Amino acid sequence: MKKYFISIIWSFPQYFHNFAKEEHYHLHVLSIAKQMGFQPVVIIKNDKGIIESDPLFDSDTKIIYYKNPIQYIFLLCQYSLRGAIFYVNSVEILSLIVPIFARKTIFMGHTHPVRQSKLKQAIFNCSMKLFSRIRLNNNEEMEFLLKQDISKNKLWVTPLSISLEKYRVIDENLSRKNLVYFGNITTKKNLPTIIRACAIVAEKYSNITLHMVGKIYDVFNSDVEGKLNIVKHGFIENISDVNEILNKTSIYLNSSFDEGMCVAVYNSALAGNALCLPKIMSFTGVFKGKTLFHDVTDHKQLARNIIYYIENPEIAREHNKLIREMIIKEYNYNVISNKMKKLFTF
Repeated sequence: MKKYFISIIWSFPQYFHNFAKEEHYHLHVLSIAKQMGFQPVVIIKNDKGIIESDPLFDSDTKIIYYKNPIQYIFLLCQYSLRGAIFYVNSVEILSLIVPIFARKTIFMGHTHPVRQSKLKQAIFNCSMKLFSRIRLNNNEEMEFLLKQDISKNKLWVTPLSISLEKYRVIDENLSRKNLVYFGNITTKKNLPTIIRACAIVAEKYSNITLHMVGKIYDVFNSDVEGKLNIVKHGFIENISDVNEILNKTSIYLNSSFDEGMCVAVYNSALAGNALCLPKIMSFTGVFKGKTLFHDVTDHKQLARNIIYYIENPEIAREHNKLIREMIIKEYNYNVISNKMKKLFTF
């Protein structure tokens, strides 16, 4: 009897084609499922052909494009009757209802599990209690869900894997300076706080430059942007070109309101950057003792942290060394693949 593994994907944009193999989380899941003897199936509402044209796509994967919620629910029922495992990738209504129609279900959210209102949190919690298993990025997410009365047996800390070859230090003796933000730019990324902090730093170090690497999806306004040297590289398709930029900077900045795992943080660290991060559950436990933290909108504390690293380069290098060692040991492709195989075994 054929075994089915159904990945429900909300969106698969064109830029996913540029992901390194180790970080292509949708296709990594499907690859592991195939290795375990499942027929991998994707249910998605997306522009046709984008997944199939991905260089890493395995043609043995069946793609089903649904047109409306009725067809979607029919597919859930159809494959559930065949004993399929359902892997859900987003916090959307059609994703959260999956365990109503299916028995073997795994949820993986790509943002942390704290919702923006009490009502949304209550709806989210109700859905999580119905899922068979929940894949989490870190222990802080697990502790939060335990406080929401989610059974510990459902919670599996299995983060995404990180590319150890695409992002790396090119030359340990290379002279580095300046600051970098790497990642797509959206409102939740909170760039104004980063700009304000860098403007304060520039008052003391006038030759400091902030490099911004990533596509700007949401335009942001900052009243101090003109007081700072900023280079906006935009989206860069070639990973080696991104790695080269990251090897010329010394400190990576993030001040997001919320994140999931944020692979760009790990990439930047592997390329040799010390990290200045906000106090959110995506980062606090993972990087404790290895980075400098600030409250999400506290640009003054962020500025002090940047200056501290600039004036104490030996501490910045030591923190970066500890982070790189952690990533190599705990986030490599083989380690995460083995954890996923256990997660997918019912």
